[in-house]
Amino acid sequence: MTPKQFGKAYFLIFRIQLLGLIILTFVTFGQFPKAALANSSPWILIDATTGNVIAHHQPNRPWHPASITKLMTAYTIFREIKSGNVDLNSPVRISSAALALPPSKMGLPVGTILNIDNALKMIMVKSANDVAAALAQSVGGSISNFAKLMNKSAKNLGMSGSHFSNPHGLHAEDQVTTARDMALLALAIQNEFPQYSHYFDISAIRFGKIRMKNHNALIYKFPGTNGMKTGYTCPSGLNIVARAQRNGEQLIVVVLGGYSSLERNAFAAKLLRQGFNRQFHNPIIPVVTHVKKLHPSMSIYAVPANLRTMICKPSWTERQLNKKQRRKRRKLHLAKLEILRDTYLNEAAKPGPAQKVVLGKATGMNPFKFKLRNGGTPRTIVATPAWRPDRSAPPYAEFE
Repeated sequence: MTPKQFGKAYFLIFRIQLLGLIILTFVTFGQFPKAALANSSPWILIDATTGNVIAHHQPNRPWHPASITKLMTAYTIFREIKSGNVDLNSPVRISSAALALPPSKMGLPVGTILNIDNALKMIMVKSANDVAAALAQSVGGSISNFAKLMNKSAKNLGMSGSHFSNPHGLHAEDQVTTARDMALLALAIQNEFPQYSHYFDISAIRFGKIRMKNHNALIYKFPGTNGMKTGYTCPSGLNIVARAQRNGEQLIVVVLGGYSSLERNAFAAKLLRQGFNRQFHNPIIPVVTHVKKLHPSMSIYAVPANLRTMICKPSWTERQLNKKQRRKRRKLHLAKLEILRDTYLNEAAKPGPAQKVVLGKATGMNPFKFKLRNGGTPRTIVATPAWRPDRSAPPYAEFE
């Protein structure tokens, strides 16, 4: 065989191998690579009825959870209620340490008393870090003790890739989770405590004259969504755990590390839609794996990613552009996001009626016997709710 003939044969073999890879990708994902979901961050889509995995990408990659941590906070509190240690009317007292935390927060003065029921609504909708810390201190005695309860719950659920050091999700190097673990947690909340499912699909809350809508826009922009929670810090990017039901079928999706809230929400909605439309199901090679069986394996991703420079600072490329170029780049970026929004989200939808949250009414068990002022309600309350600044908006986030 001459070198020329050998080259032709080698090229033919390469083309056959490439075609085989394309066919394998099509068979595995039910679509060609061009249409496949190409996101570098971890995600997982599961059937919420059976717990079987529909599709996933790096489900065991360590990631900082941000405020989806509050799902574990709520689950731990539900377990404490089940154990008889507290109830929904038990008091929650705002401490100086809780008030000192950065936004998002309610900004209630030190000594303010509310009950667990209203506190849960505040952390699920407002994602209030100060209220989450107050919950942990009032239910567990201290942040560290409550974190031990959280980690005990995680271990019992088989969340082998997770460790929690606080109840609110503000960045801590040792606070990590995985997409698989958060899917397990969402399943546990649904199956063990269905009576508390209403805490996760509240469109908005009203405190006095202040109305605060849920960060999880899928609740009112993606039909069928019935929970659960979003999260955002600069190191973690924008995370979401969402649950949706259509035609008697219920799915749970977890997306970690989005570059903007719109991109994250649209990507989660896209996964849910494709799951409901059976675009991931493969009749040729059916692979059914329960989410619990996605055991962590040796990985180069031993250290969680830190997206701070990508989420909260202009990229190096961005800094090299002049004002006109940046404006053009931003316009192009927004146009791409609008396509995502129009395709997967109902932008015209509005949050539903706001649920009223109040102070006081803390007549339940008081495990640490702290004093309740004025029967549980301070006379003068001046709350200063504060959202965390969202720096994921253009031009900081690059969609490409």
